Amino acid sequence: RLCNNELACLQRLQWLIHYTVLNPVSEAVANTVFGTSGNSAWPAWPGRGFVPYDSVYGQPAKALIGCPNGHGVAYLLAQHVREYGPRAIDEVRVFGSDSELLCMGWHVAI
Repeated sequence: RLCNNELACLQRLQWLIHYTVLNPVSEAVANTVFGTSGNSAWPAWPGRGFVPYDSVYGQPAKALIGCPNGHGVAYLLAQHVREYGPRAIDEVRVFGSDSELLCMGWHVAI
């Protein structure tokens, strides 16, 4: 559903999906996190989730947030504090598209 610049709607932002990630650095980070080398068969949605504050999966989540695709999401949230309020990424999901290309989902804590 489109928000049409309605502030209440914008403040409910929960997910940002990067469908078909083509950035080679982001792909390399995802391959490292999964322990694979290029052209991996990524798991179908919902894929695998990584939580930055988790004692086991925190480091992989932070690595994914630190990749170029994660920078864009973090920058969006930092630049729109007035519209969204103070928000943070609380989960990163890695999954494959129908054509088995890398996709990333960024869950935004409310």
